[in-house]
Amino acid sequence: MSYIDTADIFSHDWVVKHATSRDSRIDAEYRYRDLRKYLNNEGVLDIGCGSGLLVDLLAKRGYPAMGIDNSPICIEYAITHHSGRYNVVDNLRNMDDRFGTIILSHVLEHVETPLDMLLHIRQLLLPGGYIYVAVPNKMSYKAGTWREQLGLNIWGSCHLTDWKREQLVGIIRDAGFNAVEAKTHTAAHTIMALQVSYIYRKLTRQALSDKPVVSQRTIGIANEIFTSPLRWLFSPLATLSQQGNKGAEIVVVGQK
Repeated sequence: MSYIDTADIFSHDWVVKHATSRDSRIDAEYRYRDLRKYLNNEGVLDIGCGSGLLVDLLAKRGYPAMGIDNSPICIEYAITHHSGRYNVVDNLRNMDDRFGTIILSHVLEHVETPLDMLLHIRQLLLPGGYIYVAVPNKMSYKAGTWREQLGLNIWGSCHLTDWKREQLVGIIRDAGFNAVEAKTHTAAHTIMALQVSYIYRKLTRQALSDKPVVSQRTIGIANEIFTSPLRWLFSPLATLSQQGNKGAEIVVVGQK
């Protein structure tokens, strides 16, 4: 059972950019704060760990953390630059370790058979352990803004499944977990990027129905040039966007 299908898209340059970007570090810190209450000393596994930022953060805070990914480039970078244990794994059935917490952050949407994956992850958890799952929210304001205002496909071809909050809760329960938390979340810098893109179109008098001239890459660059203090001016908008389950991502925590 291959757990993710995108190993070939991770170039060395992409990994370095991801690992060193301000947004990636902020996202890792948020993820740690969000799942901290589900952590213990029985081991943490981050499936699809990418460049290893979250595992590094967990290890430096004293947790026995391990990251796996099917991208050798990602794992090589993580081993060289970060704390924690890392392995190249393209099939979860090859794993014998057991963990108190397993993190599945923006991985499930890349999987052809998500229920099979969750069932096997349950076998890797110790009794009473937690699975922390985050996926993009199909019903988010972010998805609607990119699609309607910018005319862009926010997910890309590597996303094999789309998720609503109730769907994710349902499959977590189908896999035998007790769903102990379910919510949506939007990062402040996501709101800022969307607002910058919208304003740009208005200033250039580009009709919202026209083919967009602002690419995803341009939006990312615009996002990066803003300083951290300005970023947090958008926090109230991020909080507002989460009302009615419209946050950019869905987070569900299940307990074995």
